[in-house]
Amino acid sequence: MNATNILHRLKGHPGIDDDARVGVVSSFGKGAQIIVKSDDNRARHLEVIANTDDIDLDNEVVIPGGANTAYFQRNKQIFADHVYDLGNVVGVLRHLYKYPSDTDHKAWRVKMHLHDNPLGNAAMRIVEETGQIGVSIGFVAKDYGAPTEDERKRFKSADGSTPHSVVREWDWFELSVTALPCNVACQSMAMTEGKSADMLDAVDRLVTKGLIDRESASLLGMPITPRRKMHAVSSPAPRRSVVKVYE
Repeated sequence: MNATNILHRLKGHPGIDDDARVGVVSSFGKGAQIIVKSDDNRARHLEVIANTDDIDLDNEVVIPGGANTAYFQRNKQIFADHVYDLGNVVGVLRHLYKYPSDTDHKAWRVKMHLHDNPLGNAAMRIVEETGQIGVSIGFVAKDYGAPTEDERKRFKSADGSTPHSVVREWDWFELSVTALPCNVACQSMAMTEGKSADMLDAVDRLVTKGLIDRESASLLGMPITPRRKMHAVSSPAPRRSVVKVYE
């Protein structure tokens, strides 16, 4: 999945104006964990860091404190790889937390309930296997531009680089779960390197072992071909059937 396709999907989200400046901010979900109940049975809750004030691979900072979360908190649906239909719902939002605290807001921590369906189960398996999963926020930028001198100092990274752009206010309209976040998979980092390669290998092992079905892996953004399906279709002649194969 490349950036152009992702942005096209975002533009197709209900309520997004044609001239809206849409974007994604993605990560490998730092600190992803499946919540465990007191009796050591798995709950179907996933907690993950979805957005920080770090410089992303587009040399942009999307300030966590600038988010208007009203629509996302009202809608609550969490999708697979920015595909907005009921068949691609992975789970539902439970809570949004300012992280690490209300007074020191450097990130958003999301708690979601994963549905007991193939996509929800696949997401759970990936986290259990790798300790992380990709998450990607779809947003509309409301106030953005080149950084001020104060912002250059505030968001200066450890290697001395500064952002080219700062999104100060933004409307958070959706969150997707994805095996390969957009601005990791489609920007400067090759999919054969680093975390992308690790995730590819991990999900491939899960598919090979039959712990994740190929269709769910594909819907979660993996470059994997869904299994060909065969259906028996009755022909006009009595007591005969024709087998049709399609992608």
